[in-house]
Amino acid sequence: VSDHGEGLDPARGRTWHRLRLHDDLIRVPLIARLPGGAQAGRRVASQVSLVDVAPSVLDALGLPPLAGARGSSWWRALREGDGQPGGAPRYAFSEAAEYWDGFQATSVRSPHFKVIRRGAREEEIYDLVEDPQEERNLAGRPHPALRELRGQLEAFGGAPAAPQPDRDTQETLRALGYVDAR
Repeated sequence: VSDHGEGLDPARGRTWHRLRLHDDLIRVPLIARLPGGAQAGRRVASQVSLVDVAPSVLDALGLPPLAGARGSSWWRALREGDGQPGGAPRYAFSEAAEYWDGFQATSVRSPHFKVIRRGAREEEIYDLVEDPQEERNLAGRPHPALRELRGQLEAFGGAPAAPQPDRDTQETLRALGYVDAR
């Protein structure tokens, strides 16, 4: 599992590592190996999120869920077929922030649509079924599903502002490629 991948965009001749919340960067495989090879080769094609990992592990171990956990177990969906974990509809939330330059974005993704918001006003909307490469921004076009997605994004709220990293942390981030050399 990973928090993000590498945004490979060969059609535009570019790669991305940060500052975007499009599927080529944030949609990564989640692979679990269970003791004794149980459920080997089974797949859950439905959308899951990192917040689903802890509830799934606890469920697989027969332990009660964490109080206040946001995620849902995908264990039952894996055992019983490809049902939607925790019931439908499911939303996956993402966020990206660079605290040294004030960049912050959040997104909400359903199996059909995604809304990406930067700041208070900038918004991108994609129909993931018709446009899986997220090339046609539908912002400004009415659609009943978007009201629900926007409401989910408002409720999610995104990450609170973080303190400015200290100099050593900034140097480490710069060495790892997270901070542009200035």
